[in-house]
Amino acid sequence: MCEKLRSNADTGLKPVDFHLREEFFGSNLKKPPVITPFFKLFLNALDDFMLKFLSVCGICHLGIELSFAEGAERNTGK
Repeated sequence: MCEKLRSNADTGLKPVDFHLREEFFGSNLKKPPVITPFFKLFLNALDDFMLKFLSVCGICHLGIELSFAEGAERNTGK
């Protein structure tokens, strides 16, 4: 294996070898991942059909309840 990699098991690699290896094999460094901002994650979470459906149902429910409520009950709804 040392012969194929052109290295010595006793002395290791020389500083010149690193440059040659990087030219031949390429670099193994990765770019850091792109971080998604919090507000985009928040807006994507709000883009859910069930959340929209339940919000509309809740608003309709409040409207119906307040329309049939008596005077004293309307004060608690506000």
